[in-house]
Amino acid sequence: MSVIVNHISGCRHGNQLCQYVIGRIISEKLKFKLFGIDQNHREFSMNGFNLNYNQPDYNFYEGPAQKIGTSSSYDYSETLEWAHPDVDLDAICNDTTPRRIILEGFFQRKKYFLPYKEQIKEWYNFINYDVPSDHAAIHIRLGDLRETNHPDLLPVEYYQQALDNLDFNKLTICTDTPTDSEYILPLIKKYNAQIFTGDERETICFLASHNNLVLSVGSFSFWASLFSDGKNIINAIPTKGNNRIDPQNGVDLLIQSPNHKYITL
Repeated sequence: MSVIVNHISGCRHGNQLCQYVIGRIISEKLKFKLFGIDQNHREFSMNGFNLNYNQPDYNFYEGPAQKIGTSSSYDYSETLEWAHPDVDLDAICNDTTPRRIILEGFFQRKKYFLPYKEQIKEWYNFINYDVPSDHAAIHIRLGDLRETNHPDLLPVEYYQQALDNLDFNKLTICTDTPTDSEYILPLIKKYNAQIFTGDERETICFLASHNNLVLSVGSFSFWASLFSDGKNIINAIPTKGNNRIDPQNGVDLLIQSPNHKYITL
């Protein structure tokens, strides 16, 4: 094999997309065959995505092996350097030495993806929804974070403050918990908001098609942020969790641009 994206248990759409895309970038640059997670893995969630594996005209090498990332067991008590390795992607892509490249980690650093935004959108079969510029969309991630008391769970006050900073005429909510009585139902009542129903790819594309966008934390929101050309994209900078500003934190998904605004918690 040539470029192998190893399966990491527990990953869902946003995480799997990070892993797949970095493998695809390397594969396309070097013309090495790509292999990775597919429908045979229990947590596979990239439905609707055209995985470009085992390309017939790309090169195939069994070795020697170049391994990037060192573990497949995620432990919040450990350093996340292995999970989000800080590598020189250009150097990897410019090294044409025949080899088997093994990718094992989350690779959630924006620097890997920003230069390839338009190409990734093409690979993703991006859906451009026709959304008026005065509409807003909000992504609220609750389900898995509440179940594990995860530090990435944002306070309801963040979403309220973010919406107060936007000027919009219609709000649509994208969430994994549409009947939640603390976050979701009050927003529906206050703004006469609607719930968007779609699969993962449709939801990311719908969010990204908005000019006014309020995001949660995590890789799912990151992809909506990356794909969006909106003028008002609001993110949280929490003091805990994966989006915190901390030298020990391997995650770096907060995009810096005039269109991106931040609320520090």
